[in-house]
Amino acid sequence: MPELPTEWSDGPTELPDTSDNLQVSTRKHELSRRWALRLGAAGTAAVAVGVGRNLVMPSLTNRGLANPTGFLDAASIALADQLYTEVFPTSPLILNPFTDPMPVLQAARPLSPAQVAA
Repeated sequence: MPELPTEWSDGPTELPDTSDNLQVSTRKHELSRRWALRLGAAGTAAVAVGVGRNLVMPSLTNRGLANPTGFLDAASIALADQLYTEVFPTSPLILNPFTDPMPVLQAARPLSPAQVAA
């Protein structure tokens, strides 16, 4: 088992006096409570990041934001949604742009020079 750094242990600890001599033990392989809490917090943070990524990434993928700057883009979209609400769509005539039939109009006749002059 590898030795832990000295700052991980509490240092020399006095044991109860069982004889005339005071016994001092240097517990090198004992993990202090402070370091156990630190390691537990780091492990919890790592698990939270993993779970958060598994929850957020499918949403980013569905919206086309699964790229290196996608998380920043998603945050800016969420912020913009909080600042203002777009009540009217960009065009009230095009409600389903990729499924609506596209009308093909015939070209208008050119004007004669007399009509242009008038």
